[in-house]
Amino acid sequence: MKKPKWIKSVRLLGAVLPVVEVKLIEDRANNHGRFIFASRTIEVKKDLMADGYLGALLHEAVHAGGDLIGIDFDESQTDRLSTMILSLIRDNPKLVKMIRKGNDDE
Repeated sequence: MKKPKWIKSVRLLGAVLPVVEVKLIEDRANNHGRFIFASRTIEVKKDLMADGYLGALLHEAVHAGGDLIGIDFDESQTDRLSTMILSLIRDNPKLVKMIRKGNDDE
């Protein structure tokens, strides 16, 4: 598994959320990422491989989305939602293409 190409920001519901690479997550040693609510910034550990990076980024984006729509997802809900969204994206490339470009090619 290779190292991921770093994403500098994520757009979500009209907000641009910076994504910052950090050596470690301060509040918990085994965390791969965190969403900082006050600054609306996503932090992801820099030593992650592609799957861990994408999983952590999507997990924190779900936390961010919850904050933006006023829902405080707990960790279990965030884990399940991010896993579901990642599966939907990975398992349905045609759907992702239709969402990104419209349904004009049918």
